[in-house]
Amino acid sequence: MMMKQLTLIALFVIWLQGVVAQIGGKDAYEFLNLPASSRITALGGHLISVHDEDVTLALSNPAALNDKMHNRISFSHNFHFADIQNGYVGYGRKVSKWGLNTHVGVQYISYGEFTYADILGQQNGTFTARESAFVLGASKKIAERITLGANLKGVFSSMESYSSTGIVADLGLNYAKDSSGLIITFLVKNIGQN
Repeated sequence: MMMKQLTLIALFVIWLQGVVAQIGGKDAYEFLNLPASSRITALGGHLISVHDEDVTLALSNPAALNDKMHNRISFSHNFHFADIQNGYVGYGRKVSKWGLNTHVGVQYISYGEFTYADILGQQNGTFTARESAFVLGASKKIAERITLGANLKGVFSSMESYSSTGIVADLGLNYAKDSSGLIITFLVKNIGQN
């Protein structure tokens, strides 16, 4: 009898290990992890080791900024269920004087309109919720095959009567061997986000 109970307890504990629930609100400013373009979304949401003219790559990895992004503009906007919308607008520019490739951008999300109700369920109007990040980034070749890049993001959030402001940064390092197409990336994202 004791062996049967121990077996049931062991099976129950093993089963509990596999139970997973949604974790909401784990981090602040989760919208910063959304892909900046349909191309990035189609490739799994993380495209950090590509070196071409797509200026949206600079949001994911500032070390991806390169000469090919000079005077490139990008705009993407996504429509989701329940009036949720997000997008990114970016512009890349080469600054030859300092040997820098730069970009500026705005990443945003609108969660739509919500009905404001009290604890008794009486509706008292509506409110909106939205977040945005203003991004400044730059990269510099520090060796023939090594590029160092950084993004600085001012982040703003407004939900009902609550608001918050934050500053986060991304740091990236690319090693690229053009002759073979080899790119190795080291990336730290959203430093300062809790």
